[in-house]
Amino acid sequence: MGPYSKLTEWLKNPQFIVLTFEQIEKIIGDKLPDTAKKYLPWWGNEKDNVSRQCSSWMDAGWEVDRVDMNNRIVRFRKA
Repeated sequence: MGPYSKLTEWLKNPQFIVLTFEQIEKIIGDKLPDTAKKYLPWWGNEKDNVSRQCSSWMDAGWEVDRVDMNNRIVRFRKA
């Protein structure tokens, strides 16, 4: 085990992922709606409504941790 083995293990199981709005649009192959770019509640982790977009990240075991609306960045954390 080298001095960076813990980093290697951590990188195998990230606790956080940071994506720009543009990266998310590339992933989904479409533009995010204007509400995603203007209203922080769009990024909420409430899964009460089945059609909520949060199902896409929550079903994968992630939650939105922070949203920087000015820089158009979303940080997801392992749930």
